[in-house]
Amino acid sequence: MTSGRKGDTVCGTVSGCTLHYKRGEKPCGPCRTAKTAYERARRQPKVEEARVEREAARAQRQIEREESKRAKSAACRRGHPWTPESTGRQRYGYRLCLICKRERAHERHARNYAENREQFLAWTAEWDATHPNGKRDKDQRWRKRHPERARARGTSWRERNIEHRRQWATQYYAEHPPRPRTEEDRERDRLRYLSGERSARQRAWRAAHPPSDDERAAARERDRLRREADPVRYRAKHREYYERRRLLDAS
Repeated sequence: MTSGRKGDTVCGTVSGCTLHYKRGEKPCGPCRTAKTAYERARRQPKVEEARVEREAARAQRQIEREESKRAKSAACRRGHPWTPESTGRQRYGYRLCLICKRERAHERHARNYAENREQFLAWTAEWDATHPNGKRDKDQRWRKRHPERARARGTSWRERNIEHRRQWATQYYAEHPPRPRTEEDRERDRLRYLSGERSARQRAWRAAHPPSDDERAAARERDRLRREADPVRYRAKHREYYERRRLLDAS
């Protein structure tokens, strides 16, 4: 026990250790033990909180690592999904995203064109002069190889430029009015229709380009509106159709 300004202080306590320091003495063993236990108890909540934070951060990093692995296995770096149509193989067996490859090729071509525009224009003019029908033949070959993409591209272009097409058609027909149809034209079209020549071409084209379900539904709706708008003309067309069928069966 030691005596101080506030009274007697028992050794083996934190106050006893503090009093030893104030007197310039070395704390005794019980006081040092009490001081160490006090400091450890005071730091324990902070240490525990830091440990919990470290464990939570470690768990979050593990979750992000697992999600990154799953994302890499499901899509490429640019986010394109790995599908049989968009996946290729490199020489050593690694996967290759064909969509990214196509986008890089387009970017490279656009960059080269911007840097060497005059040279590209000169090459194009020379090629067009030596191949007058080259672009048309190339487009036709591409359409034969990719009929679905060609149809989708044409549909999207028409939807984007519908106002321009309307203006162009209005201007064209204002400058080039159609020739009025005569009785000879109507008779020629009727005989061609009855002979089946036009229907054979239409059947061949429809066999090569089968309509989708949406196009079939739109055609049925259009047919219904025409039938309601002009039932007399609709019945006349049906009579012509059955007459043509009778002539074909008789021949």
